[in-house]
Amino acid sequence: MERILKKLRNRIEEEELDRINGKVIKIVGLTVESEGPDAFLGEMCKIYLGNGERALAEVVGFREGHVLLMPYEDVSGLKQGCKVVRTERNVDVGLSNDMLGRILDGLGRPIDGKPFVPSQRYPLVNDPPHPLKRRRITEPLSVGVRAIDGFITIGKGQRMGIFAGSGVGKSILLGMIARNTSADI
Repeated sequence: MERILKKLRNRIEEEELDRINGKVIKIVGLTVESEGPDAFLGEMCKIYLGNGERALAEVVGFREGHVLLMPYEDVSGLKQGCKVVRTERNVDVGLSNDMLGRILDGLGRPIDGKPFVPSQRYPLVNDPPHPLKRRRITEPLSVGVRAIDGFITIGKGQRMGIFAGSGVGKSILLGMIARNTSADI
């Protein structure tokens, strides 16, 4: 009886590993196709590269029973048969006041070599806050550009879109605002 239970337990563990692990079967352009794991759309997976490194990738689709992954990092050393493992979480970033003044990569991780311990994690894909539950904007923000301050005043906490054709000075305007605005962040 014990032998049968041990055999069943081993079989269940193998089945479970097949659901959380997969392997790279095809690479086309920037897309990596893998056989497994049993991941959901938008989930982060780790790809174990042939050179011993790991790369994060997001599940972006499915084709004929295979998982389509889009890597977020350099995949030098990627080859057929590399292991793909589920993280069982969506794309998120760690947040903390320790991030202020730091240099970050595209995934919000510091690249300045100093330690970083996030106090919370925040999903990148999220519902927007309800417009009526947002704090009212009541205080003007001086941006140091007279035309904006005089005619189209901006409030503290307000979002602002700058739309214009190429070569008309959007970057220069943003530089002026960044230099002349008195704000902490």
